[in-house]
Amino acid sequence: MLTEIRHYPLPIAGRSSEGTGRETVTNPYDGSTVASIAVAGHDDMERAIAAAVEVFPSFSRWPR
Repeated sequence: MLTEIRHYPLPIAGRSSEGTGRETVTNPYDGSTVASIAVAGHDDMERAIAAAVEVFPSFSRWPR
């Protein structure tokens, strides 16, 4: 059975990034490849942290 393998980028601050490499996601039942995901590099992590710091004040005021 052939199925299309989906490729997922990194979502960082509302934008997609291809990262520095890819990891394969496998089905634990039969070992088949089900997806490919982007792996974050140093620059990707820096952008994600900066985006989180920027929006933290507005999210911290949300009711709990």
